[in-house]
Amino acid sequence: MNAWLKRWLFTTYHKDVGILYFVTSLYFGFIGAILAMLMRGQLAVPGNGLLTDLAYNQAVTMHGLIMILWFLSPLGIAFANYFVPLQIGAKDLAFPRLNALSYWMYLFGGLLAALGFFLPGGNANGGWTTYAPLADPAYSPGPGVTVAFLGLALLITSVTLGSVNFIVMILYMRAPGMTMRKMPIFSWFIFFTMIQMLFAFPTLLAGLIMLSADRLLGTLYFASTSGGAILWDNLFWFFGHPEVYIVLMPGFGAIGEILPALAGRALAGKNIIIAATAGAVVPLSFLVWQHHMFVTGTVLFIVQFQTFASFGLIVPPPQALTSGLHISVVGRQWSWTFIYPNGYSSGNLTVPAGQDVVLNGRTSIARGSERSTSSPRSLGSTSSTSRCSTCMRCPGGSPPTPLTPGGPPST
Repeated sequence: MNAWLKRWLFTTYHKDVGILYFVTSLYFGFIGAILAMLMRGQLAVPGNGLLTDLAYNQAVTMHGLIMILWFLSPLGIAFANYFVPLQIGAKDLAFPRLNALSYWMYLFGGLLAALGFFLPGGNANGGWTTYAPLADPAYSPGPGVTVAFLGLALLITSVTLGSVNFIVMILYMRAPGMTMRKMPIFSWFIFFTMIQMLFAFPTLLAGLIMLSADRLLGTLYFASTSGGAILWDNLFWFFGHPEVYIVLMPGFGAIGEILPALAGRALAGKNIIIAATAGAVVPLSFLVWQHHMFVTGTVLFIVQFQTFASFGLIVPPPQALTSGLHISVVGRQWSWTFIYPNGYSSGNLTVPAGQDVVLNGRTSIARGSERSTSSPRSLGSTSSTSRCSTCMRCPGGSPPTPLTPGGPPST
């Protein structure tokens, strides 16, 4: 076997594995970009026939899943593999072979998910959130959807193994004298990311196992008319909201290293940023999942709690904002003085939605949907009017009719 090929197939060295993650994530990012271009091409002109209804729904669904789970998240893992052992003085990750296994499970999980495009019935087509009952066999028939979910389960197993590997390395394999307090900000944020991965992804794995059982064994976990759809919502968003920070934190950590280096100044308030992230962002990211479910008939008390807990997530960013602005001005990195306030203010634009629910019982988005007509390509309804007992989404009190081959679910 060629020595170069043998190196990349059998390597367990953290730098090599990091490069493999980086290149592979770019490959999946390219696939996701192609799907995005197909979507935009279909929407370029009214009545376009570039994609069929089923193909469009598949492009929307797999674009979201690939970009979030096979591109953005592994991109952070790539940089973590390469730099964290160097920053903390570790020779390698705690379990090098397990690290290599995590990569190959990630790769083959992605290939398995992509294989669904070539199987009867096509790939997953119920939206990237795979809401029930749209992901049930009655509405998404065919083996391709099941294969895609099994590929996703393989990815989640990879992420769980990798997160354990990083946590053990950071806790027990730092160089002598490298205390937790002395750790660079990037390593700290990777540590927080891995903690969130360790607890968030297994929840989605449990949901996927039950969903696969519905599809393969005929169980009724999510096909049940007694709250099965809401059960999936809770499981998915308990994973989905921490995933927001799993995607963002490696980037924040990288900015915390790059900006001080460019400005020639130490990161101001580093300990406060770390304490705020550990004390507020990480725990609260798991406690506010139901703010994605404000119009599903959630009890008002829970809505109020989720809203005020969401306010708590706004507390830590001002310290990072202040620190970034301080370094930008003192170090004369003027472009950053515009980036930081813009990013912080845009994030706070989502807060009024929670206030609207607490005060009015529904969001302005839901009220707008009541006035609008449904799109022929809609994957579901967000109306807060009467809903059917099957999924709590369909207006008018009647469940959706089953899919016809090649068509979207109708309401």
